[in-house]
This record gives sequence, structure tokens and C-alpha cells, in this order.
Amino acid sequence: MTSKAFGLAQLGNAYSDGALSNRNKIINGGFDVWQRGTSFSSASVNEYSADRFRTEGFGLSTTISRQSFTAGQTDVPDFPTYFCRVATSATVGSGQYWSFQQRLEVPQVVSQGQTYTLSFWVRATSGTISADTLSYGFSTGLVGFSELTTTWQKVTRTLVFGASQISGSYASAYLVYAPENTAAFSVDIANVQLEAGDTATPFEHRSYGAELALCQRYFEAGTAYGEGYTTINAPIGIGAKFQVTKRVTPTMTYPTFTNISNARAGDIRSVFLDSYARYCLANATGALGAYETFTASAEL
Repeated sequence: MTSKAFGLAQLGNAYSDGALSNRNKIINGGFDVWQRGTSFSSASVNEYSADRFRTEGFGLSTTISRQSFTAGQTDVPDFPTYFCRVATSATVGSGQYWSFQQRLEVPQVVSQGQTYTLSFWVRATSGTISADTLSYGFSTGLVGFSELTTTWQKVTRTLVFGASQISGSYASAYLVYAPENTAAFSVDIANVQLEAGDTATPFEHRSYGAELALCQRYFEAGTAYGEGYTTINAPIGIGAKFQVTKRVTPTMTYPTFTNISNARAGDIRSVFLDSYARYCLANATGALGAYETFTASAEL
């Protein structure tokens, strides 16, 4: 009987494709999905950028953007395509804080009493950021970064989720936490993972379609269409089924309505967890059609 060595490459594949799949509790940890756009500049907070990632704290002028790895780079393993750049251009005010984080459902995603390990890759975009200037982790489990330079480094944090890490229906994983009086900074973040246990394993790659579907449970951007023919002034409908059933009944926005022909917009809308139906086109005659962009948000 012959034996075959089980090397690091096979170990990585086993983690990604085998029995330990679906271990990453972070959604969009590779920053592949950006339904809202790929660059955001704002002085506000509690806003989403890369899917499932949001800001928190007090107003601070920031830019959050998608950046691309150079093909074939080896500084960050597992061949990621994108990373996220988080940059501020002002100092955090006295008595305030600012953070970049992801909210995780409790108990559907993380549970009290369970041990979890958070890991990701990080670097300063330029120059050096002194040790402990910025922190990461979970609320009362925050820990300071070591000195950040322009060289990528992997950080890990293990803790037992307790009541102090949970806020109602969610817990927050902080990737960047800047306390009061923190000067302007810029950092890059890649391959974010949260998993059960006390060991950081290789980053789990999911297909883009699988990652998008996970994101769309919380937020979806799409277009609804309608067309028809009527010989009298009568309404027809325009609608679109959600790609994924939402976490809760979503908040809808309708940024754009465009007539394809001679329809007139109405305002009859009903929203369900699994479909967007029905937008009424009112008092039109002849062949007609229209479409409308929409967003559906069921974020935490």
C-alpha cells in the first residue's frame, strides 16, 4: 500500500472545499461584492459601503473604496482579488470614536458562550501607524494593532462571546476602531474571517454567486420592469421578484422611474419578504412599458 503526503496546499483546499466549508461567519470577507458602488466619500456614519460592512460612531470625513490586488501577488495568501481601503481625513473629536465594522446576527450567526477567532490582513496605506493607535475586535474585547507599516500582516483575536459583546439582535466585529483624538489615517484590509474555535484557519473562498446571495438577504439592488397594452385608461403592473428572501420585510427605495413608452407612474406598491410587487402604472392607453430601479434593505 502506498501513501501520499498531505501538504499545505492540500490542507488549504480541505479547509476551503471539504468538511470545514461554511465556517466563515463574516459575509463578503474578501470584499468581492459592492452592490452600492465601489467608492464612498462621506462625513456621516452608520452608512454601508462594501456589502455588509458599515461605519459607526460619530461623523468623520472618510473615503472607503475597493482596491485591486496585482495579479500573482503573494503578500496576502489565497489569491484574493480585492481589498478594502479605509481612509480618514480628519481627527476624531474629543469624547467620540469612529469605526468600520460588520454586524452579525445573534443567535443565527454567533452565539453567547461560544469561542470565536477573528482574523484578517491589514497594512498602512502609506508610512507607519504607531502600535495601539487603532484597535480591532468586539466591543469590550477590543485589542490594539501592533505597529502598522506598508507591509501586509495578519492579525488574530480569539474570545468567548459574552453578553457584553452582544447588542440586542447582533454583535459587531470591529475591523478598525479609532478612539477620540486619533489623527487621520489610511489602512487596507483583506480576507476577513470569523470562525468558531480558538484557531485561525486559511481564508475560506466562496464563489461570487454564493457570496452575493448571502449579501442579498440583507440588501439587494435591482430593476423592475413592466409592459402591456390597453385600449382604455387602465392600470398595468410593474414588478420584480427578489433574488433572495430577505432577513425581514425590507425598506424599499425607488431612485429612478423611466417610461419606455406612454405609461404614467402610479404609486401602489406592496413589499413582501420574497418579492417586490406591484408597482401600478396608471391611466395609460396603447402599448406601454416602464422600468424602475430599486433597493431593498433588511440590514441590522
